[in-house]
Order: sequence, then C-alpha cells, then structure tokens
Amino acid sequence: MRQTEKLFTFQFIALNLVSFFAFCNLSVFYSFYEYLSKLGIPAQWRGVLTGLEPTGAFLSCLTMIPLLRAGSAAVIIPTALALLVTALYSYSWAVTIPTLIVLRLFHGAAFGLLVSANVTTLAGLIPKQRENLGWGIASVPALILFAVMPLMTETLLAHGRTEPQIYAGITILAFPAAFLLLVLGRKMKDAVRDPDGPMLKRPYLAEMRRDFGQDRTILLPGIVLFLLLGCSTVFFFMKSHAAGIASGETGRFFAIAIPIALATGAFLGTLPEWAGKVKALWFAMLLLVLCFFSFGLAHTRLALELTAGLFGLCIGAFLPLLRAAAPLLSPGSPRGLRTNLTPCAMGAGFLLGPYLGGALIAKGLCPPALFNVCGGFLLICTALLTAPAFKNTRRAGAPGKGPSE
Repeated sequence: MRQTEKLFTFQFIALNLVSFFAFCNLSVFYSFYEYLSKLGIPAQWRGVLTGLEPTGAFLSCLTMIPLLRAGSAAVIIPTALALLVTALYSYSWAVTIPTLIVLRLFHGAAFGLLVSANVTTLAGLIPKQRENLGWGIASVPALILFAVMPLMTETLLAHGRTEPQIYAGITILAFPAAFLLLVLGRKMKDAVRDPDGPMLKRPYLAEMRRDFGQDRTILLPGIVLFLLLGCSTVFFFMKSHAAGIASGETGRFFAIAIPIALATGAFLGTLPEWAGKVKALWFAMLLLVLCFFSFGLAHTRLALELTAGLFGLCIGAFLPLLRAAAPLLSPGSPRGLRTNLTPCAMGAGFLLGPYLGGALIAKGLCPPALFNVCGGFLLICTALLTAPAFKNTRRAGAPGKGPSE
C-alpha cells in the first residue's frame, strides 16, 4: 500500500511536468530528417543520424528500467533533466557527421534515462486504487504535445527561426519541473515505494524462450512492431512528403490526426464489453493499411488533411482494440511476452523506422513508397489474423464460449 492515497500531490505534478518536457523534446524532432538535408548531410547518413536518438533511448530504457527502483529513480531525475537540456543546446554546434553521431546517441541516452526514472517513480507514487486515472493523466501530455509542437515549430520556422534555436528554446520548459523537484528535495524520494509489478523486473531469457514455444506468441509483438514502425515513419518522413505538396504543412497533419485519435480512443473506451474483439481488430488493421496506401494519393493540402483525419481515426481505434484483443492473441498472457517482448517490439519498431526510411529514400524511393512498404508489413499481420491455425488458438484462449466470429 502507498504511503498516501492522494493522487494530485506536488510530487505527481512535478513528475507530469517532467513528462511534459521530455515529450516536448521528442515532438519537435519530427523534421530532423529534413534539417539534416539543410546541413548538407549525405542522404545515406540522414536516416542513420535520425535513428540514433531513438536507438540511444531504447538501449537506455532497456538497460535502466530493470535496475531502477522508485526511490533511486527519484534522485536520478534532476541529473537526467540536466543531461537532456545539455543535449538540446548542443545542436547549435553539432553540424558534422561525427559530432552528430555522438550527440544523437547522447541525446537518446539522456531521454531514455529521464523517461525510465520518471516512469519508475510514477509507478511507486500513484496509489494502487487510482492507477488507471493516474497513468491516464500521465499519458495525456505526450499525446497533446505531438499535436501542438509540430504546428508551433512550423510557425517558428516560417518566421525565420532555425531548428537548433527551437531545440534550445524548449529547454525553458524544463525549469518549472526542475524548480519543483528542487523545492521538494527528499520529499520526492520519501513519497514513493518500490512497486511490486512486473514492469520493473529484469528480462528472463528462459521465460521468453518458453513463451516462443506457445502458439501465436510472436503475433502480438509482431503487430506492435510493425505498427510502431509505421507510426515512426509517418512521424519522421511526413515532412519530406508534405514538402512536395503545395502549401503542405506537417504541423497541420499532426494537429488534425492526434485530437481525432484521442477522441476515437476515448469513445471506444466508453463502450461496453463486446465479443468480436479480434474481428474488430482485423477490420481496424485493414483500415490502417488502406490509410498508409492513401498517403501516396495525397497531392494537395486538402487531401493531406483528409489522410491525417483518417490516420488519427485508425490509430485511435487500433490501440484500444489491440489492448482488448491482446489476451486472445496471446492466450494465458505469458509473463515474458507481457513484460519483455511487447515493450521491446514497441521500442524496436519506433527506432527501425528512420533506418528503413532513410535507406530506402537514399536508394531513390519517395516517401509515398516508404508508406506503402509499412502498409505492406501491416497487411501481412492482417492476413495472419485470418489464418485457420490462429483462429483455433483464438477460440481456445477466449473465456466462456469465446468471441463471436
């Protein structure tokens, strides 16, 4: 039991301010691939340099989360904040390939350390009885920032600001969180206790090998991997696609897509339990595949905005449906799958997007072709959901009579 049952404490507010800054930092790098083009970086290096930051973050999270405990994580947060601020200021002088390699890895490691420490501390702070509300509130700033910051960045770029100036400018958002953490001092560490949940356990390879032997264990992480691969491709390369469209603005794309995704997810969350979860997921995946294929058909500003709305609708429906269908996609909910494979697939999918996209564009492909490749991967996952062997396992994993097909 937590030391307090209150959710809205100064500690909780401080950690949400930390999340706000962390994801504000992430959301302004949607145009980094195009920024590298301005610097004259060769095409074969742009995808690599874009992908190094999420790679550093992924490796940092993978290393730190099993080691951190809530009390120690609370002490690390101020240091991680300082490292991230240092990284953002460093883009003004890092303009060559060697310096950008070092900076991007450092930036990603600092971001991963901050997110790991913040999430671990939140896990020890949020009262058990209010976990759904607490984590729901903690996730909102990240989603809202992906709608607001690209649009703000586009406006600042149009008024003569440069990318390094914008990256350095957002560090001002770190100071409210740093000030509150400084005021709280040891009260932050004293307010949390180490949670018991599996989120903080070290990965066990034996469990993962055993889970791989179960039917369809790989399907859920596979869907998650290709979903995040597609999302990261949209995030990092939609700017390149919009640059070829008259009056195309990437900021408007995200400003349309994210609110629609939030509204769709909230609406689905109010619906009662239903039987055909996997069938609904299959339909949502098929709609998402069509959405990726439609990006290449958007040659006007209006068409781009329509595809943004469709993308938001698809993502907003897909994520809650995937969560609802997960027990049927992985019967028995093996622990290694839940705590290792699926989160790893999320991180791997997001970091693979820049590498794949950069490599294909360097070979002469255009961004619409890249979106088609991502749609093709999701189409394979959609086809796997219809395979007879998977249907049999789905029925076996469903409670009672199973979902209606």
